[in-house]
Amino acid sequence: MVELLAALLLLAGSAVVLVAAVGVARLPDTFLRMHASTKAGAVGSGLVLIGTALAFGGGDAWVRALVILGFLLATTPVAANALGRAAYVGGAPLWTGTVADQLAGVLPRGTFDPVDAGQRRRALQPTAEEEAAPDKAERSDPGREPAPPAPPSP
Repeated sequence: MVELLAALLLLAGSAVVLVAAVGVARLPDTFLRMHASTKAGAVGSGLVLIGTALAFGGGDAWVRALVILGFLLATTPVAANALGRAAYVGGAPLWTGTVADQLAGVLPRGTFDPVDAGQRRRALQPTAEEEAAPDKAERSDPGREPAPPAPPSP
């Protein structure tokens, strides 16, 4: 009977994690994806941990499972909140179906332009001519620090 309950908990936890993985892949914006992933971390992993503790049955298995579950329940919401705030302040786009932005006026909101981000990323990458230049001071970006000289080979 205990083995059957352990198997059911393991299957239920795995199903929650699978649904959350599909949600992360299919949901339209950062905040909804984060919601799905935190549910997998807390609920799915919790069910798997309890099922594992039931399957092994020893006192040390229960202690480990409960300590890990407590750690997950304490850290997952905090991490999700911090990531959500960073995404919001960084200007992660909201889903077009979002009805209300309840953080408007509470947190500063940046703007995110993926085209501008791609141009900045390309501007930081050296061109072929810059890579071939013997003197790093010839680079086109004067604000960038030159690379330190390579150590002499023995």
